[in-house]
Amino acid sequence: MYKKDDKQKPDNYRPISLTSVVCKVLERLLVNEIMVYLQGKKLITNKQFGFLKGKSTTSQLLTVINDWVAYLDKGGDIDVVYTDFKKAFDSVPHKRLLLKLARCGFSGQVLN
Repeated sequence: MYKKDDKQKPDNYRPISLTSVVCKVLERLLVNEIMVYLQGKKLITNKQFGFLKGKSTTSQLLTVINDWVAYLDKGGDIDVVYTDFKKAFDSVPHKRLLLKLARCGFSGQVLN
């Protein structure tokens, strides 16, 4: 599915999911249970905005701008560094991710 810019570049297309409906339903159930677990163990900070219901890049931006304005009103200075984590999870070593999940308390079928 085409996203933007040059139609000749493969990076400008989104992949099309061919996952079955049953797999999608099971994935959603698993994600919900994992999120309940992570939030119950307080493993997700309130500064996390991605992948959470009711939080988005827009709400993150509004929160940050509000914090910056409050700090500037007090006479503070702000320096900002922007980073691009495009495809960040594609570069995470699988074994390291599994170790971190195990340290968070995931085990058994969920970890498998």
